[in-house]
Amino acid sequence: MANLLKALKGAESQGRYEIMLCIEKILKGFGVSVVPCHRDIFKATRTCLTDRSMAVRCAAAKVFYQLIISSVLKYVHPFTLILSLSDISISCTVWIIIKVFLVS
Repeated sequence: MANLLKALKGAESQGRYEIMLCIEKILKGFGVSVVPCHRDIFKATRTCLTDRSMAVRCAAAKVFYQLIISSVLKYVHPFTLILSLSDISISCTVWIIIKVFLVS
């Protein structure tokens, strides 16, 4: 996981997109056993949510959704960051995240 997060910093937009998809699949597959890495994943996801590429932002929102499912996040302030995004696909993912957060 650490190697993926290191590669994320120097990658181009296509690389960031694919790395975020890999992280999403890892979180989906391993679930709760990846808890020690959640903080690092959260930091990387937070920076990718404001990326200029829409594909990277969508993938980051999906990773954030998997983080919410697999753990109880104590970080609530990114919701204000997410709500400021304007694209419809991001907005739909955000409302799914908020729904899951409010139900739990």
